[in-house]
Amino acid sequence: MMNLYRLPTSLALSMLFALPALGQVSAGGSAPSAATYTLSISTDASGLRKATLGSLNGPFRYADIPLLAQNCTNSASPLLLSEATLLDVSTTSQRRAELRVPLASGGGCALVGAFGLSAEDKPPVHTEPDGRGPGQGQAQMQMKLIISPATDLKAAEPVKLGAHVHAWGDSFNLPATEAASRAAGICLFRYSYTTINGGPGVSGFTGNALSLDSVEGPLLALDALPALTPGATLGASGSIALTSGASTVVLQLDAPEFVDETSEANNVRRIDVNVTGSCD
Repeated sequence: MMNLYRLPTSLALSMLFALPALGQVSAGGSAPSAATYTLSISTDASGLRKATLGSLNGPFRYADIPLLAQNCTNSASPLLLSEATLLDVSTTSQRRAELRVPLASGGGCALVGAFGLSAEDKPPVHTEPDGRGPGQGQAQMQMKLIISPATDLKAAEPVKLGAHVHAWGDSFNLPATEAASRAAGICLFRYSYTTINGGPGVSGFTGNALSLDSVEGPLLALDALPALTPGATLGASGSIALTSGASTVVLQLDAPEFVDETSEANNVRRIDVNVTGSCD
């Protein structure tokens, strides 16, 4: 699997786009829509532009791909994002892809970033017969970028833990008798909550984490969060292990920070619980 890690904070504006991956085109046919990919381009403190590729359909993630100017006399020219392409440049010994973003100055000027592909990832490349007859060479086609603005993930009210339904931020007693199971000092409680995409853009594939006492605390549960269109909601449920006494259950939306959001301030919610009774 590829590395899934927290993305560094970058300077300047981050632009988020959705990139439809197209499959093989049969003679006389049309290209079916397959996975949808995201592309964000940002600039670091040194002025280097970098790309991050993700997916709305699964854990496809390549972060901070350096973009270098090729055939450019004016690399500050505007990006022609609608003409960006992602190509398979693999060799017999190495699987690689290349992202090319043309600039408005023309003359073949483009920002280019090449990166290695994990064994299980297939680059979103669209090919079709080049007109020289069956079995002849394939011509690579450009892929259209669909603009999708940053969005805002939120935890909806309420949250349920055991048989209790509460608002985020509440404190309450949680009887050990409500646990789904009790053994060796551990109470296993069922939980459920809902994530809402409250922003104007499509959120990419990511995950939410439930942890103990702080976002850096022991992981209690991890819930996959697929792409959500604006206004869409998705429920998550499972079980977490708690011991008798006071604990704080912390929810962090978009825990790996895969989603470009207008605000990260509402990504962390908490409830304080006091498990009463024995977990034996």
